[in-house]
Amino acid sequence: MRGCGSGDGWRDVSSGSPPRHGVNDAVPKTDALDEAEPRIAWILARPGAGTWLKDSLHSATPGERLDPFRLLNDLEILGYLLNPWIRARMDRELWERP
Repeated sequence: MRGCGSGDGWRDVSSGSPPRHGVNDAVPKTDALDEAEPRIAWILARPGAGTWLKDSLHSATPGERLDPFRLLNDLEILGYLLNPWIRARMDRELWERP
């Protein structure tokens, strides 16, 4: 198996450790970036996309300056905090409607 850090763009899949942060070990890292960046650009180009989402994407993707591990951690914390809050607000609105 190709080794992690071998410089060929592949991660080691033979170590037995789980993939970090949901990274697909069967795909070269550059291919994942090549797929993700146009998706982000697509959202940023949509007039109907929320300002909050666009601002978040702009601040999270200024190139290679941000630590991707810290960014993913922040994203997971944000989801952990906001998902139950948003669902509770939605439930309240549905129950309060006539």
